[in-house]
Amino acid sequence: MKIIVGLGNPGRNYKNNRHNLGFRIIDGLSGKLDIPVDKKKFNSEYGKKKSEMLFVKPTTFMNDSGRVVAAWVNYYRVDLKDLLIICDDFTLDLGLLRFRRSGTHGGHNGLKSVISCLGSNQFSRLRMGVGGPGKIPGTEFTEDPADYVLGDFADDEKGCVVKMISCACDAVVEFTGNGIDDAMNNYNRHVEDMGITAKEKKQR
Repeated sequence: MKIIVGLGNPGRNYKNNRHNLGFRIIDGLSGKLDIPVDKKKFNSEYGKKKSEMLFVKPTTFMNDSGRVVAAWVNYYRVDLKDLLIICDDFTLDLGLLRFRRSGTHGGHNGLKSVISCLGSNQFSRLRMGVGGPGKIPGTEFTEDPADYVLGDFADDEKGCVVKMISCACDAVVEFTGNGIDDAMNNYNRHVEDMGITAKEKKQR
């Protein structure tokens, strides 16, 4: 069993926030693989394909996502190598995908909660760049990261976001079929560079 968890916040007000990219990937995978995410258990919405794959959207708020993840991991007694957490990352440029097989929370409250509740950081994660908070016009201060990730994407960002969601769905399918190494090798790049070899990129 592979458990794929997309992190986000429940409710209409948060639906299109940068912080909700994890939910949008689960929704995209649900449609792509015809696995409806319409059941409820352990404070989450989920969909399942036999004993192969489980998609999860925690309905707790982001900061409490970990106990949902721990409940599903314990229920199926899966090895943490078969768990993938999908989340946004404001330290990465918009459109950049990054798989990692383990690591720190990097300031992401959802990952922080997951690590705390599992008692381990030895699980795979797919981080998706949403760009960093910039200067607030007319002030000398930078935007609060919390306000930034809880905001919606700008109109001129939405085309890249659509590509990122599509590529991330393909990347998760790669992870479930071939493992984290192939997923990292094939998808750790910007969505505009997908399918372009390192040699071709250098020749641009």
